[in-house]
Amino acid sequence: MKWTTALIALLLLAAASNAEDATSTAPVDPHAGHDHGPTMPPKGMTMPPNGMTMPPHPMTMPNGALGSIAIQVVQGTKDGPKIGAKAVKVELLGRDNRTTIVQAQLDQHGVTMLEGLPLHNPQRPRVTVSHGGVSYQAVGEIMNAANPDQKITVMVYETTDKPTDWDVQMWHVMIHPTETGLHVSEMLAVNNHGDRAFFAPVGEAGARGSVTLRLPPEAAGIELGGMLGPKDTTIADGRLTWRRPLPPGMSQLRVTYTLPTPQGQATVTLTAPAAAKILMVFVPNQFTQVQSDSLEAAGVYDVRGKPMRCYKATDLAAGKHAVLTISGLPRLVAAQAALVGSPFVPKLIAALGGGLMLVLCMVVLLHRPARETASRSA
Repeated sequence: MKWTTALIALLLLAAASNAEDATSTAPVDPHAGHDHGPTMPPKGMTMPPNGMTMPPHPMTMPNGALGSIAIQVVQGTKDGPKIGAKAVKVELLGRDNRTTIVQAQLDQHGVTMLEGLPLHNPQRPRVTVSHGGVSYQAVGEIMNAANPDQKITVMVYETTDKPTDWDVQMWHVMIHPTETGLHVSEMLAVNNHGDRAFFAPVGEAGARGSVTLRLPPEAAGIELGGMLGPKDTTIADGRLTWRRPLPPGMSQLRVTYTLPTPQGQATVTLTAPAAAKILMVFVPNQFTQVQSDSLEAAGVYDVRGKPMRCYKATDLAAGKHAVLTISGLPRLVAAQAALVGSPFVPKLIAALGGGLMLVLCMVVLLHRPARETASRSA
């Protein structure tokens, strides 16, 4: 069990790191502030619809560097319909804050080839295809003169609204005090074990979604990360609902928020959205006044030179609550000032999506801590 979970953590570490890098360039309006004239598209492309034009770049670089992308759309559901001719959108996300949007057409085998792509600046391709009313995306590697050609495979799936075999493989929570309250960062690695994307009616009539997370009603400053985005997520009545299908395989969901600390105390209530194999909560070691009947102390660990206290629970049933009560916060904020003022906390929280918490999980599972805690509450 420990080695299996650790192996999953290692795989997720690589996936999370790639995902973080893949989303590092946000698309922007390529037409803002530019007067575009008609430009012929590269071979294999069609002109963008609705009058959209290509950026006014020459089609060759001084050194003549051109790139190509082979795109294949693959049916991931057993016995699902064969993928044939359909339209795909290709976005070339440039590091110069420009995005080129072009359209391509798959052949009867679900394949297309784009050639003659100008590589004036490094750019990352993102391919979007619609299947069964759901959009699926795949992001390629950075393209430049040294890496001009690549293949991108987009997996698509049939959807189901029937209960699906999905669970939370790992659930990591990082907590630290601030002057405005208690900052909480949650990262969930959710695994759909089937071969269909789960998409079921949720909430109001006609609305659909897949994963619903319970948030404390007093949570403020909510921010989303991983596969969660503001356009496909709704928050109401303490429920965060992902209005996207849950695809087969692993998906990473992240949410951060701040809780108020009246009387210098805060209670963090975590509710499992599905069966969860392991929940791990990390707090600064200054948090000596921590009480919990649902989490067990798992020791103190050195994280980038800073001691972090860990509390964990395993095999939580769907809907199960894990509750921590932290007191003595006013003096902890002062004690934490040096830590928060250092690069440690911002980098640690930022690295949450890049897999740092997954490494901590492996450390907790496979090694003894540097110093064991005597009880849940000191």
